[in-house]
Amino acid sequence: MSRQQDTATLEITRSREDLQGWILSVRRNIERELTPEQRNLFREEFYPEQQLKVFAQGASNVLVVAPHGFPGDDDHTDYLAFFLAKELNACYLINNKAFHKPGNQHASGRPANLNQPWSSNPHTRRFMEMLLDLIRTVASRSKATPLVLCIHGMSDANARRLCAGDFCLGAGYTSEERESALAQGGAATASKEVIGGILKGLGQKGFTATDGVPQYCAKKAIPGYLKSLENKIGPTQAVQVEVRYLGLRDPANLVRTARALAAVIRELEAFKSPE
Repeated sequence: MSRQQDTATLEITRSREDLQGWILSVRRNIERELTPEQRNLFREEFYPEQQLKVFAQGASNVLVVAPHGFPGDDDHTDYLAFFLAKELNACYLINNKAFHKPGNQHASGRPANLNQPWSSNPHTRRFMEMLLDLIRTVASRSKATPLVLCIHGMSDANARRLCAGDFCLGAGYTSEERESALAQGGAATASKEVIGGILKGLGQKGFTATDGVPQYCAKKAIPGYLKSLENKIGPTQAVQVEVRYLGLRDPANLVRTARALAAVIRELEAFKSPE
């Protein structure tokens, strides 16, 4: 989002009452894009807010993760992740305004830098332990390699400055390292087929998509963390998906974005679902 939008978001999170008003306003805009059935599910499953949201009954091999749902961090990625998970019949772990990035003062929530999964911060450790438990659940339930989609938000300004496009994928490598990382036994956190399939699918839907942007490569974020634990938790296909704001992650459009991204994921050979 723009600096002006970001400042406005931070301003309205200064009190609990203002945060509740902001939540209700966002939810009203989202619900305009939903069918009555979807609206009821959203109200039942994704309320009350300001909690970690966990769903472990998904039938597919996808786990959708949203670490930065607090206003002023990666705005609305908690909602985007929820609707993406519903489209994919997936499990999810969503930071729905429970934790915020350190450094800003907020009237609610607790500080936890979930971009640093090795951190000893107790809130970070709790989130990562829940993440690992869910990965084991997905692997056991689906009998397939878990496909972990970590949903993040990049500002429109960064998307332009870094030529990152509408979507930017992070899988443990920079553009200079792409070839060796995606080779057999390389450092990539997801396969060449998964990365290439997502990039191609988004392009066919009219979006611009990139990978290997250093700032968003996810080496030290959740995908890199899961890669380092393969001997303990088994293999995963983990991708960080950065989504720019205007037209994609704003309340009026995020449901459509979730549907479009889900359609791309369903076309991947790595996607497994009994349906």
